[in-house]
Amino acid sequence: MDMAQEPGRFAAATTSDNTVALVSLTPGNYQGFDQPETIVGIVSGPVQSVFVRGSGAIKCTGTYGTIIGYDSSGVELGRADLTLIDPADCSPPDNPDDVTYGAQGTLTVSTGIIAKFEITPMSPLEFPVFDQTGHASATYTITLRGAAAPLAFTCSPSSVVRTRTVTCTATTADGSSFTPKHLRSTSLDGKTVVDSALTSSPATQLVWAGPAIFSTNVEVTATLGGKDTVAKGSFTVTTRIGQLRGWMDEDFPDSGFATTPPATTWTKTSPPFTIRYPGFDFKLDSVVAPEGALGQTIFMYPATPGYGKPTTGPNAGVAFFLSVPWQADARYGGFGVGIYLEQSVNSSDPFYQKQQGPAPNCTQTDMAQLASVLRAHEERHWTTARITIAGVDLVKTLDSAKVLPGEAISHMDDVSTRVRQAYADSITTANTQTHQVQDLYPHCNLKR
Repeated sequence: MDMAQEPGRFAAATTSDNTVALVSLTPGNYQGFDQPETIVGIVSGPVQSVFVRGSGAIKCTGTYGTIIGYDSSGVELGRADLTLIDPADCSPPDNPDDVTYGAQGTLTVSTGIIAKFEITPMSPLEFPVFDQTGHASATYTITLRGAAAPLAFTCSPSSVVRTRTVTCTATTADGSSFTPKHLRSTSLDGKTVVDSALTSSPATQLVWAGPAIFSTNVEVTATLGGKDTVAKGSFTVTTRIGQLRGWMDEDFPDSGFATTPPATTWTKTSPPFTIRYPGFDFKLDSVVAPEGALGQTIFMYPATPGYGKPTTGPNAGVAFFLSVPWQADARYGGFGVGIYLEQSVNSSDPFYQKQQGPAPNCTQTDMAQLASVLRAHEERHWTTARITIAGVDLVKTLDSAKVLPGEAISHMDDVSTRVRQAYADSITTANTQTHQVQDLYPHCNLKR
């Protein structure tokens, strides 16, 4: 605002925005020989800076007054002396009078809010000017500036699924410009991820975006309102499990290791069976079926996962596993995951149908019982393996694994090797447990 001035009666002030105002100026904005008292100004709003400019006549070889700022409790926040506006005007060759028209000064506080300011008088108030007597005078124009709107650094989304993009944006509430100088990101326990100096021009926002790998604190240092300021933010990363394709279950892949055992696949092919159709070894005085000759369960195993590193954003340079490649047990020559039974114990097979009794020869009922026990045995392999694997937390471990910039990348291989070996060991344990259960097979003689 601008107000006309008559010495001693009105205050004259301008403001940098409508959030601050000059409430009163006592005894006014005039000071000098006729009014030697300190001027007291009361302001409202977040005043951070008071600029004073005088117009009148003052002695050059004196002092010109001081601006002193106080907070609402009367605590002094700072002071600044007025200085000559135009020192060359003091004693020009054509008029060496040691007098000039005015002084000015700016008080800017780094902490606190100015609620009151004072302007102390100049000195001397009376002085010789050639063969006359001069009297000091100054009519002040006052400019108030509000505290710069704080710089904020906000990340969106605040909670982000791992590998999805997070965007951290620095802005001020009033849209004022700032000059970014430095970006830094750290883990929640304080380990540095990115620490980068910036060379940039004034802007109204700074955007820092990239894939989110783990929960991170971020901060930006910028020059705002003539001062360096730091704004901080953060984001939380949640698991890909159940959110992104390929990470749908904590312990198993999307498909291939369902809770319910798969349907039976009938086959004569070897492998997976240890001996060829019909799967029985006819001895001179007995008929036996070696382990794996009539039934086989093939499991899904994790292969070596590959890793990647973001090139942008707060998590740039952090290594993480891109995905978990799954494959059927390679020891079975390309057979897929599933439960396999020998075709000879299928009711439609000629070998099965040949078994017509009478006792002690096998009957059709005996063959049905044999197939049922075999199926139950292979289902037990499947369900027992799921139970033991559940304690490995393989996918959860690989999903959360990371290596920060500067750390040994071999840690990724160590994690992968350890957890995949634990997975394989769990299946071995499950198979052992399955074979410890006695299966009740029928006892009868088979015909070739």
